[in-house]
Amino acid sequence: HTKGYLLIMARNAAIDLYNQNKRVLPSEEIGDAIVDIQNVELETESRAVREEVAGMIASLEPAYCEILVLKFYYELEDTEIAETLGISISDARVRLHRARNRLKQKLQEQAAKSKSLFAAKGGDR
Repeated sequence: HTKGYLLIMARNAAIDLYNQNKRVLPSEEIGDAIVDIQNVELETESRAVREEVAGMIASLEPAYCEILVLKFYYELEDTEIAETLGISISDARVRLHRARNRLKQKLQEQAAKSKSLFAAKGGDR
């Protein structure tokens, strides 16, 4: 949806610019506009994925959510995580391993749901 909307906006902006100036746009300007649109698309998709993963992390058991946030958001080392949580380093590593596996499982479940919804809608006809 976003990609189509952005392409329509870019096309309309190019037409407006052409009509205002009554000249042909240099290929450099068109190329720059296309690159800008692609960058916006990638940023939008990346943001959506990050938000979805953050939501999945938040839905995990509190101990798993906490350790993933410490590891990947605050970028703490395993020793720092253990110290922060008041647990041994080996317990921190085990908890982190279990949290990653649980998150992976949730991501796989979500991917399977998305795939089945896509197939139910008729694929990419």
